Amino acid sequence: SIGVRLKGNSTYDHKGLKKPIKLSFDEYKSNQTFGKLKQLNLHNGYLDPTMMREKLMLDFLNEKGIPAPRCTYAEVHFNGVYIGLFKMVEEVDKRFLKTHFGNNDGNLFKGAPSGTLEWKGGAQWDYYDAYDLKTNETENDWDDLLHFIDVLNNSPMAGFKRNTDMVFNASPFIRAWAANNLFVNLDSYFFLPHNYYLYHNESANKFDWITWDVSVTFGVFPLFSEKRAEKIDVLYLPIQRHKHPLTYKMLETDDYRK
Repeated sequence: SIGVRLKGNSTYDHKGLKKPIKLSFDEYKSNQTFGKLKQLNLHNGYLDPTMMREKLMLDFLNEKGIPAPRCTYAEVHFNGVYIGLFKMVEEVDKRFLKTHFGNNDGNLFKGAPSGTLEWKGGAQWDYYDAYDLKTNETENDWDDLLHFIDVLNNSPMAGFKRNTDMVFNASPFIRAWAANNLFVNLDSYFFLPHNYYLYHNESANKFDWITWDVSVTFGVFPLFSEKRAEKIDVLYLPIQRHKHPLTYKMLETDDYRK
């Protein structure tokens, strides 16, 4: 008695039965868990015949203490018929938050499908198409996210670091940024502005960055040739100002850049 559904975006285009799957163990039975987990994701390894890229990067992030889900492997059968090897990836949920931050009552936002962190004004509904609120949905209070985005976009450069440090845990974010560069993870905020979570860590009253979906690391990208991937500026300055205000303004700040 668990919930099972198909998931994914480009990974859903995998031909045949090997589709990505989400399992929800408490969908029909309240508080039912599997190994203390309420949800699990089965990733099909679309675009990665090695089935190792996502596993290697997530293992690295976890070893270095950079917030990211855990990953292992699963042999998947449908009604007794073997479908294939899948990557089993931890859900970013309240249990994950408690493990990594020691609390889980704050707002958790997913930057999807295009969470650029651009300022769109003070009305929260103008951000609904770019972010998903994953906790405290009943209250549906986005004031903390809007304040964070306001600080990023509208602080004068002279006070940008001071103001940002008051609302954002910057050091772990910079380490995640470095890891994405190391693994050439183009399908991320540092190139395409998505595949991350922001958690309002109540103990520090600051947002923390959580890496998500690193399935096409090592320069794999559906629209890119190997040569194009090799030529990308690791800091990707041309579009930073308009689509990546967080990283653009951090690079313009001496202390952050160093």
